[in-house]
Amino acid sequence: MMWATLPSLHAVPITGHIEFTGTAKLDGPDTGNSTKIVSWGNDGVAGSANGSFAGLSGSSVGLNNSWFFYSGSYNDFWSVGGFTFNLSYSAVFSTTATSLTVVFLGTVISSDPGYEPTAFNGTFTIHDPASNGGMSSYKETLLFNGVPDGGDTLLLLGMAAMFLGLSRLRWRHAS
Repeated sequence: MMWATLPSLHAVPITGHIEFTGTAKLDGPDTGNSTKIVSWGNDGVAGSANGSFAGLSGSSVGLNNSWFFYSGSYNDFWSVGGFTFNLSYSAVFSTTATSLTVVFLGTVISSDPGYEPTAFNGTFTIHDPASNGGMSSYKETLLFNGVPDGGDTLLLLGMAAMFLGLSRLRWRHAS
């Protein structure tokens, strides 16, 4: 009965945060008139990272070719260091002629069986393409709470982002 005294092994949630930086080409002449990333530059790099992502700073980030900012599910959105990110929802949070911020929600999966799929939220901020020969610089920040909650947080964040997007559309039409 020696096996009964061994501790049970359980996968743990992914914790911490990670940031990505690089360049991307937008579908509009400026951030205020853009709705998607047409293509990514070849320089997506992991920046500040801690928790489960410690040690990934400077790693190349694999990015998909396009992204509509008001998207639904998007599997294999990007990957870095054995982690794959699946997008569940994204929407524009704020925009000006020189800056655009998108909020998003999703799940990260690790190739390491010691981690369980974990919900995340994040922001994506992109800056004026005119200042960089048509390519915009971006910074993406992802936060992981590491405490699975059955999806309630994702649902609430998604509803809040949707409300903000609808309010923004309503405000535009009223002006």
